[in-house]
Amino acid sequence: MEAAFEEEFATEAIWFGSGEEITIATRHEIPISKAPSIVTVITAEEIKNSGYRTFVEILRTVPGFEILKTGDFGVVIPVVRGLTSTFGNKGAFLKKASLKLLYGEAFRAPTFNEMFTRGQTALQGNEDLDPETIRTYEIGLSYQFNKYITSSVNYFYNDIEGLIVLRLSESNPNTQRFENFGDARVQGIEMETRVEIMKDNYIFMNYTFQNPEDNRGNDLPSTAQHYCNFGVNAHYWKYINTNISTFVSGKRSREAGDPREDLPAYALVNLSVIGKEFFKTMEVQGTVFNLLDKDYSDPGPVSIPDDLPRPGRTFFVGLSHQF
Repeated sequence: MEAAFEEEFATEAIWFGSGEEITIATRHEIPISKAPSIVTVITAEEIKNSGYRTFVEILRTVPGFEILKTGDFGVVIPVVRGLTSTFGNKGAFLKKASLKLLYGEAFRAPTFNEMFTRGQTALQGNEDLDPETIRTYEIGLSYQFNKYITSSVNYFYNDIEGLIVLRLSESNPNTQRFENFGDARVQGIEMETRVEIMKDNYIFMNYTFQNPEDNRGNDLPSTAQHYCNFGVNAHYWKYINTNISTFVSGKRSREAGDPREDLPAYALVNLSVIGKEFFKTMEVQGTVFNLLDKDYSDPGPVSIPDDLPRPGRTFFVGLSHQF
């Protein structure tokens, strides 16, 4: 799983207090506790327990990531701060504390759809798009209260130039076109806590508050100020593991000129149950996404008044066997 993160998103990982090693973008293996970044390691076991099936579902739970879906055209964009860290300073000023100062630079190239979408009445690509660029500054503090509880708090400030956004076409008010339009400043605070009750039994929670604004002081559209994820993993019997989690997103504002109300906040509850070791190495997993069948939508163009509805209650069942 770590290798996949490295290849697809070029991120570096740290898990405070862990002795495991990872391979970062430099292709050198180092202890996780010395990796020059403040992000979260999600183990293969945790992914299996949660029942997530795609990177998008996983990254929604990680502080520092935001998943943007540009309409119903199959474009899913993971937005992450500081993909490449060019400066880091770590000091263990207390036995159980870790302080990090980070500076990073990165860019996001336009996607194929953003450049070459054609034949859509509501959306038009733009071959002249330039990459978005970002400079990020962060300071983070992690503290291990005891062998069970670890918490961290992180302040970040991002300077983004050349934002790629959808803007209403001047020639057709029902069509949106991708353009580089303006810059953005995003600052905020992230907090994360994990409580290890006993082996494979833990509580996790994280919260992000951010203030995303463009260079004119307006809120960035389709971006929430508040994100939260919390849940519990219970391995109460050797044959059964249960994981339940809740993802909460605050309301999201509209593009300038869009007369519709802001997209409301929503919360999604996911449940995963694994039966294992009851027959050699066979495992059975059942997962329910959006357990409470919450109605929510991704932002869509003005020509789609009710936006783009997301799936309701969804069931997955899997069977695996190791030979």
